[in-house]
Amino acid sequence: MGSTVTFFRALTGLSVLVICVGGLRVISLEEDCSQPEIQCTIGSSSCFDFSWLRSFSWTPNGPSSMEVTAGIGMNEMGQRVPVLHINWTISIDSSIQMLQGVEISVLEPSTNMNRCVQFQFNGTFPRQVNRNGQPWQFYYNNFEVSPGHLYFVTVQHLPKQEKINYKEKEFTVPRCNEANMMLTDTCCNLGLCWFPNIRTKYQGNNLTVEFTTRWDAQEYGVRVKTSDALIDEFKRVFFQVFHSNQSHHVINH
Repeated sequence: MGSTVTFFRALTGLSVLVICVGGLRVISLEEDCSQPEIQCTIGSSSCFDFSWLRSFSWTPNGPSSMEVTAGIGMNEMGQRVPVLHINWTISIDSSIQMLQGVEISVLEPSTNMNRCVQFQFNGTFPRQVNRNGQPWQFYYNNFEVSPGHLYFVTVQHLPKQEKINYKEKEFTVPRCNEANMMLTDTCCNLGLCWFPNIRTKYQGNNLTVEFTTRWDAQEYGVRVKTSDALIDEFKRVFFQVFHSNQSHHVINH
């Protein structure tokens, strides 16, 4: 291979990378959602509340506002994963006295998977606003989601009043190349956080390929194309990475 050969592409993949993304799930359940003057506990839910089978003379109004954003959380294995940040505000009116709980549900339409958690208030609210004179606000940040996927998020006040006392939003999680999703292990496990910094050198008939390794990968694939003979060669290289800060590896061809 002479010095006039054009080098088109190298280092096409890592065989040890995980090529899947986790689906919708609830990370380790937080149990306490209390605020000053109101006790609150969080429990798992089957997305069905038995209060829906009863009729109530009085029910609370729905949230006055609701916001859904994407963030980064930590799962049980210590991995950084995309999560939904769900915040809502309770309406300032007398119906707050009827508010017994809140069910937060997230539906992933691409898989028809639905996950729910439920807030239970242990007692009635002392007033329509908190002790700072501000509307009561709550949040939940433990729904793990997948980059680029669409979700339907519903905040339902309990007891439920059919098609009345809830708010819902559609939200699409940023893709791995958007926002700060590349900081998650979910996207890094797809190889998207790896910057190989490919460099090539020619010496006689030898082509040397240098690249920065990934700390958790041992096997690499290198593809070389030449313009003169339309040769497409694929070389699989295996070596042991002894140190996570190893800067580069050299392949001679």
